[in-house]
Amino acid sequence: MHDNHCIGVGVMAIIIVLSHSLSCSDGVTISNNGYEGITVALSQDILQSSNGNIIDKVRQLLTVASGYLYTTTRRRAYFRQVTIVVPSSWSSIRDQSVSVQDTFNHADIQIDSFYKQDSDIAFAYVLRTGSCNIAGHAISITPSWLDYSLAGREMVRLWAQYRYGVFEEYAIRGQDLLYLDSKGILQPTRCSLSLTGNISHIVTRQICKAPYSDQCKFFANDPAMATASVMFDSQLNGVTEFCGDDRNNQQTLHNHQAINRQNNFCHLKSIWNVINASNDFTNGINPPRNLTDVTPIFTVVRQAYPKVVIAVDISNSMRGEALTQVRQSLAFFLQYIVRDGQSIGLVTFDSSSHTRSSLITIRDSNDRQQLINSLPTDTTVSAITANLTVGLVTSIQLLRTSLNSSTPSGGAIILITGSADRNQIDSSIIQLIRSNKITILPISIGQQPPAILESIAKISRGKSYYAIYGSPQALVDTLLSIEQFVTGPALNAPIQLYSNEFFLSGGVSNQQEVIIDGDVGNHTEFSVIYQGRSVRVILTSPTGREYSPSSPEYTIDNVFQRVRIYLGPNQTEIGIWRFEVTNPDSVGTPTRRISVFLLSRPSLISHQHPLIMQIKMDTSQISFPQATILSVVVRKGYSAVVGCQVAGSISRPSVNVPSRITFRDDGAGADLTKDDGIYSAYFTDYSGNGRYSVLVTVTGVTNMTNTNTYQIVGLPRSDITFASAVMGKINKTVSVLRSFTRMGSSHSFYVVNYTGAIDNYNYPPCRIHDLVVLQVNYVNATITLQWTAPGGDMDSGTAQAYELRMSNNFTAFTTDFNQGDLINSSSSSVINGFRLDSPKGAGDIERIVIRVEKASIKKPYIFAIRSYDDLYAYSAISNYAQAVFVDDFITTSQQPSRGLAIVIASVVIVLMIILVINWIRINYWSHSEKKNKHNLILI
Repeated sequence: MHDNHCIGVGVMAIIIVLSHSLSCSDGVTISNNGYEGITVALSQDILQSSNGNIIDKVRQLLTVASGYLYTTTRRRAYFRQVTIVVPSSWSSIRDQSVSVQDTFNHADIQIDSFYKQDSDIAFAYVLRTGSCNIAGHAISITPSWLDYSLAGREMVRLWAQYRYGVFEEYAIRGQDLLYLDSKGILQPTRCSLSLTGNISHIVTRQICKAPYSDQCKFFANDPAMATASVMFDSQLNGVTEFCGDDRNNQQTLHNHQAINRQNNFCHLKSIWNVINASNDFTNGINPPRNLTDVTPIFTVVRQAYPKVVIAVDISNSMRGEALTQVRQSLAFFLQYIVRDGQSIGLVTFDSSSHTRSSLITIRDSNDRQQLINSLPTDTTVSAITANLTVGLVTSIQLLRTSLNSSTPSGGAIILITGSADRNQIDSSIIQLIRSNKITILPISIGQQPPAILESIAKISRGKSYYAIYGSPQALVDTLLSIEQFVTGPALNAPIQLYSNEFFLSGGVSNQQEVIIDGDVGNHTEFSVIYQGRSVRVILTSPTGREYSPSSPEYTIDNVFQRVRIYLGPNQTEIGIWRFEVTNPDSVGTPTRRISVFLLSRPSLISHQHPLIMQIKMDTSQISFPQATILSVVVRKGYSAVVGCQVAGSISRPSVNVPSRITFRDDGAGADLTKDDGIYSAYFTDYSGNGRYSVLVTVTGVTNMTNTNTYQIVGLPRSDITFASAVMGKINKTVSVLRSFTRMGSSHSFYVVNYTGAIDNYNYPPCRIHDLVVLQVNYVNATITLQWTAPGGDMDSGTAQAYELRMSNNFTAFTTDFNQGDLINSSSSSVINGFRLDSPKGAGDIERIVIRVEKASIKKPYIFAIRSYDDLYAYSAISNYAQAVFVDDFITTSQQPSRGLAIVIASVVIVLMIILVINWIRINYWSHSEKKNKHNLILI
């Protein structure tokens, strides 16, 4: 995950790549205190036969949650209107209609089984990739969780994370369960401070002893002795509020010293502070209102197969390479990517429009070929400027009239254009789009199309896309992304394993390797799109079988200039495949563009969810010089896939060479949480105003990439709430994966306010948010700190130096960083030779050992750090890490180091000798009294 607080100056915008959509909560609106447009969807795996009463459970859940939300938001919000979407496979039920636009993929609340083999797991969480104030992507819950008696209250905690972008207020790690307050008293991490309770094991509930493991948690007494906070524990009787900033109310006062993710990522702000500043309540909108009934209005719909009209611009802007690109890409899209059951129509337009094919429901290859035959040709291109409005109007009419009256309204329009038409879209067209629940998905060929396309996409809950002029690879990748957006996840969906484009001179060959892994291998297709006369392709399997022009699987389409090697509906060989593409032209002839694709569908023999990568964005417009954060989710079902290599290629305006970035899942820089299956990176390499598109490659390395059944995607590894839910029901299994590749494209983002005068804008290093006290040494009173190095420009390059400070006064230090004592590398307090003026490169681990002079018992030692670049642009101040000297025990961060393990082993040996030799026992205690006056606890 990523953190949007890494810039010390200016404003931050976030772009997140996950199933190519804005965060789902963008479809939800609030007016007069009531939320409308909330969608709850059941996955296709939820069977009607065994979940007949699940709709009643959802109604009960959100009815209770609505009342609790109204109370906790201080009478400012409740759930007014909710749509429940059941799978297309379900039979008709009472009060049910049919919907095309409402899908599982776009739902705010998604109900699904987390494991194929077991649906009895009761759990719920929010998949989020943004930091404070950034909405999540979906609330995921299992069917069994609906039976939980306090699920309605818990839903409000989830809603707060999903809608307002707040964080939990409990300690994620065992080492964070205690901190030393300003009075020198050890306090459990909680909010509010008025809560009382014990630190106990999360399963056995036995009292834990320090040092605390990650299996321990602070359990507050129930009923609670305070009214806050929901984000600490919504299950407590008496908890009816979020922690706030009213110092006259100790029961709800925010605990800014607690070591939790809310304080870290929201910079010590209270939950209510963040909620109150959200778009739902800022500037006093939706003020408190006295209401007697906050019961939601529910609508039940059954998801229908999607209807799509492809509208192709055939004006003068599409002459030459552009139309060839569109024809080749759409032929591939219609033949292989579009799924059975979809209804597709085709419209062309310039200053007027033409219906080339009414909606055809795809059932077999004949239906696909009929649509392919309707694609425009070179002779259809006119010399007239396109009118986007007429293309939209005809497409809307086609969606409304092509099917019988029993078919629901709605659908999607893929609008492909290279036109620079600047005419405004009539407001009546916008109303027509909205009233018919139509989603607009414009694809801009090049940079010429107007920015109004981005606005239409957003208004219709669609996305805007960008394909480089003349590039079949860019357009095929985009169409595959759109297909995933329109239809959502499906067991038979094509998965892109490889996509590449290169230029070949006459007589030259290009040889490369591709991987087909065990999760796929069904209906595998290898395709090469070319220009001019046919190229020669040879594909070789892992066992040496060769597919060449003489093979029955090998076909040449001279009309659409494509070589296709279809490996059939059966499982193909697993492993490394090799291909060679040769340009048969004479040596010295001009180069030709070659686009290569490898797609496959999930394995027929695997009993697990296939491995997929997902790309999403939180916003579609960036105001320069805002830094952009990109994130990639890699998962198998709901299990995180960690240890991947993730790289991105960003196509930019006015520049032929794409920008390259590396994504990391290290819990530093742009990444919020380490090893959660979400890989993040900053992008700042802007080249001008206009559209930017992202292509991501995920590579799994044998013996490095793995999944863990107890590690759910998007959750911190040390957050044991999920582990406690599955313990005893699912075996904890770590699966080491073999090599694989996944590729995918995203919708575009649009940059504005770029000027050449600030082309060399200086970005500071990103904020360090993983500063941790790694270890303390009770022998020589040293504290070891660790963090991940930022870059000189956000998370790229190398910073110039660090500024590390220490203080014993939390309030003064968090108010003014300069109140802390500066730690100097040349001083005797730094004993491991660490140079604060010589940082490592971005992403590397930094570690410093500090000797504490005249260490005092129960006195907090608080650390924070920031970095700066060669122009003295400073990062934001890091999180605050605390260490304390306490009698009688020692603990360390995360796993014990080798040195600590030796200490523990030595103590065990000594205790064994004690049982045998009393003389040793006497001498041990005599020595211990002199040495152990100042043991340490790490907080």
